[in-house]
Amino acid sequence: MGSADAKHPLTSPLHSHLAGMPPVRIHVGDDEVLLDDSIRYIGRAVAAGVDARLDVWLGMPHGFPGSIGRLKAAAQALDAVGAFLTDRLRA
Repeated sequence: MGSADAKHPLTSPLHSHLAGMPPVRIHVGDDEVLLDDSIRYIGRAVAAGVDARLDVWLGMPHGFPGSIGRLKAAAQALDAVGAFLTDRLRA
């Protein structure tokens, strides 16, 4: 981040304008360094009228959905994302 303003929307999505955003779904592990930011982001998105949902996975590390084939939770999370996208694209 260097000398960039931590509250600038391009530095952190927590400080961006969220009204009018498309549906958002975040999957995060309960031991994830970004868990608090994920919770705050979803709270701000919902308050801005965005269709937003947070799924917190017990015992999962950062980026766990990328571990497809190694973690059962990764496949489950990606299936949930697929169902989420299917539902939204049909609407």
